[in-house]
Amino acid sequence: MAGSAVMAAPAAAYASSLLPWWAPTQGSWPMTNMGLSAALAVIVTVLLDLVVVAIAWAGPWRRDARGPMAIIAAITLTLLSVDVVLGGPLGLISPLGVNPITAGRFYGVGNVAFGILSAAALILAACVASWWRSRPRLAAGSVILIGLLATAIDGVPAWGADFGGVPAMVVSTGVLALLPLVNG
Repeated sequence: MAGSAVMAAPAAAYASSLLPWWAPTQGSWPMTNMGLSAALAVIVTVLLDLVVVAIAWAGPWRRDARGPMAIIAAITLTLLSVDVVLGGPLGLISPLGVNPITAGRFYGVGNVAFGILSAAALILAACVASWWRSRPRLAAGSVILIGLLATAIDGVPAWGADFGGVPAMVVSTGVLALLPLVNG
């Protein structure tokens, strides 16, 4: 359960940007605005983390050891993919997103987001492939499909614009796709 909470933290941090925690209202709060923003960011992220963990452990997939892990990976992959396709508004203001103040990147997938996106895609692909282990070609095909989706999200210039992540995703997807064929 604790591992699920850690695994869900990146998705929760991105989803926390759906609420304007960075723009607190002026009031009688004893903290400074920055302290209030940081406290709200932590509170919102923790609450959303608990929501993702609850979803992962609430359905019928919880009976399989890979089920909650696959659900969290799918939620993370879906959230980051939709965000990137829509122009990355969450990635721009998320605690784990790109930082426009340092002018390193203003759109697309940064290094942290690539790590989260690729890890979620590979974990999901490994879980799906393990469910299809009795049919190695189907297992390898599912890995390739998920890997190609993540590679496109990361590498297409209008979306992720992260060419450096493309070779890493292609190689890691290829290695993972070969495992069912070699072990099958």
